Amino acid sequence: MAQFLGKELLKSLTEEQKKKIAELNKQYGPKLAEMRKKQATVITPEIRKKMAAARKGKKGKEAREAAAAILSADQKKQLGEIRKGFGKTNKEIRDKVLAVLTADQKAKVPKRGRGKKKSDKKSAKKGDKKRTKKTETK
Repeated sequence: MAQFLGKELLKSLTEEQKKKIAELNKQYGPKLAEMRKKQATVITPEIRKKMAAARKGKKGKEAREAAAAILSADQKKQLGEIRKGFGKTNKEIRDKVLAVLTADQKAKVPKRGRGKKKSDKKSAKKGDKKRTKKTETK
């Protein structure tokens, strides 16, 4: 549950910190398992296979859209609610795990998200050819 800390930081935890994180695992484990069960009722193995077939040979947004087209509006709504629940619960867990860490340990926690690489951020600056082309086509 605290995988977001990274291997090195997990190794450096004190016994007391490990104990507190284990308590969080006990507290949130059943809740996460229940959410996974709900998700499995929406995306059955059959639907999962259809989605994988729809994504085959595609990348990025095109692959996501092809997979999403397999789901009904009701399934999309249910899945959205489940994902919101996962997000909320994962945020709670993250906040509680971070509260267990020292300031030095918190500084070593890897940054979250699928952030852009530094090279991608530079290409989004004003005057860049890619950005200019996007604005001209609008």
